[in-house]
Amino acid sequence: MCCESDLHSVKLLRHSFAVAIQPCLRMIADFIYTGDFNDPFNEFFVEKLYRKKKSKKTTRSSSEKDFVFKLTADPKKIPSFLGDQIALAIFKVGSHVGLLQALDDYSPEIKDLKSMLSKTMDKLEHIGNQKYYSICSQNGASN
Repeated sequence: MCCESDLHSVKLLRHSFAVAIQPCLRMIADFIYTGDFNDPFNEFFVEKLYRKKKSKKTTRSSSEKDFVFKLTADPKKIPSFLGDQIALAIFKVGSHVGLLQALDDYSPEIKDLKSMLSKTMDKLEHIGNQKYYSICSQNGASN
């Protein structure tokens, strides 16, 4: 027994959550697919630790990053719907993708590995979609 105002409240909360979660989802997607992210307000659960500048004698190439990634020590930065284990998995994937991106310039074998991983991910996504639609159609048929 709910009234119309409850339904409007639920709809408003869902919309607010959907809008509020977009920056977090964008940073997660960027980190997983590119190994980097843009966090202008320092709210992501992965942090960039910037290295101190070295003397002018030792200059880095333009492709070498001046930072390393670190999983936050602040538990408030990890969204409650993710949990620690998923946040750790996202951190590991993004860090490894960042490493592959950095090595991309140095080794043709890395490009082959990235291509193979991309094909594998596409296959897994296809299989996952098939299972999802299969489950949805089974649940839909039973209703």
